[in-house]
Amino acid sequence: MHNKPDTKMRRIKISELRIHPIAQRRILQATLTRIINDLDLDAIGVIHVVQYPIDGDGALWVVDGQHRVAALKHHGLEDWVVDVQLHNEVKSNADASNLMLKLMDRASLNAYDKFRNELTAGNPVAVGTSAIVRAAGLKIHNQVRDGNVSAVSALKRVYSLDDGDSLRIALEVLTSAWGHTAAAVEGKLIEGVGAVYAKYNNGELDRDILVKKLAKFPGGPSNVLGTAKSLKGVQSGTLRRHVAAVVVSVYNKGRKTGKLKPI
Repeated sequence: MHNKPDTKMRRIKISELRIHPIAQRRILQATLTRIINDLDLDAIGVIHVVQYPIDGDGALWVVDGQHRVAALKHHGLEDWVVDVQLHNEVKSNADASNLMLKLMDRASLNAYDKFRNELTAGNPVAVGTSAIVRAAGLKIHNQVRDGNVSAVSALKRVYSLDDGDSLRIALEVLTSAWGHTAAAVEGKLIEGVGAVYAKYNNGELDRDILVKKLAKFPGGPSNVLGTAKSLKGVQSGTLRRHVAAVVVSVYNKGRKTGKLKPI
């Protein structure tokens, strides 16, 4: 947000509050159940809201406090008055997402909800990552299924290696070898292949050969990951490093020249 902070404290009935449709995390049922069971009306705290038109509706939009609001409504306390901090400086969804990211306890904000709001806020890593994933014919979504990528933290880490080059190549290699399946774009596979490209992007790595070798690997992507996990069980290092090592080994197998140095 670029505007000077302009906040006001108000006392508002729960019934007058609406949950922001974008600048929010998804309701966590375990958290909601805990608050419902242990609701202390003297310890509700401050609800943070913004007010600007969304689809023509200029309601008071909650960006931090939706679990507490839901718990009060569960107990039939729509007329209960709570302390509300109105952030008048927020005038757009991007500003609202930025505010939510600042207010939320990062430990309680899962990776997908954080990414979704970073994207709305215009975070360059999130925006660049999203564009590369779309160009690869995939969709970022928290539901694991074919055509989706749910490993947003892995996507951002690989993007940050070189402003997206390694991420673009990793997704091209993985989907060319194994299609747009959920198994093909598992997070550690993306990180492993991305790490290989980042290390050997000086012309040493032939992408077409890598695609062909991976496509023929017995057991496909799940077995590449399983092999890496087996290595991790007996050697030090991260799983993504062991995935990269397996990928390099697959690439080198049967080659007399042009082998990559082991990772």
